[in-house]
Amino acid sequence: MLTPAVASIGIARVGKSTVIVGAVKSEGVMTTPATASLFPYDGMTRVWSGNIYKMNAQQLIQGEATTLTVFSSLRDVADIKAKLSTQAGNRHISIPLSVKKLNSGYGYVLTAQRQLRGDREYTAEVSFQSGGETLVKKWTFKTSPFLYQLNIDDMPLLSAPPLNIVNGISEVPMRYLFELFGARVEWNKATRTITAEKNGLSLKMTIDDHTAYINGQAVQMNSPPHLYGYSTYVPLRFISETFGYDVEYDPIERSVDIWTGLL
Repeated sequence: MLTPAVASIGIARVGKSTVIVGAVKSEGVMTTPATASLFPYDGMTRVWSGNIYKMNAQQLIQGEATTLTVFSSLRDVADIKAKLSTQAGNRHISIPLSVKKLNSGYGYVLTAQRQLRGDREYTAEVSFQSGGETLVKKWTFKTSPFLYQLNIDDMPLLSAPPLNIVNGISEVPMRYLFELFGARVEWNKATRTITAEKNGLSLKMTIDDHTAYINGQAVQMNSPPHLYGYSTYVPLRFISETFGYDVEYDPIERSVDIWTGLL
């Protein structure tokens, strides 16, 4: 119903069913000007941000996000170029898109290949050939509000465990965080020691000990690892910065952003 080829729509009752019907205007010759329509439309708010389901921490691209649809009034659409982006402070975030041409030949379906942030404005830009000319469209939309405590490179980590806040310091389960960063982690039950390694960097910590060892050099932590039940929690900022990543805490949303460049 969104394609410009639809001249009018109506609602009808067929038995016990309610159906929407559309009247398609006849397609003219190639001299007919090409027009385009878009969904989400320009300025739309509360756009669905994507699929929500649990995944392995190491599989960072979690499902599919918002689907954008581009319709043309003519059937000869080709050579699309598409971009989806947003701003996170002074950071420009580009979202990878999958592109699929509609079987009808009237347009494309563009699917974001990562979960989008909630309550965030995104800018979409497409250009494609239709009717012997290049159509260019640029528009913005805003996703529905939702908050997650942990985000990596501006993508919500839907399967992340809840943060444990101790004296204002965010802690997360040891294995989840190290596997998220692609580090190999070992736990020595006898000595209650954690060892993590990645790309030549070695980090060693002991439960309830404020001293950690980075490549054998002693450094002090504000908060040591703790045992809670059967899980070992480690300080998120200390671990992230040890591996060279930036960490930002939003006191309003009570959420943490980790900037790694992994995505």
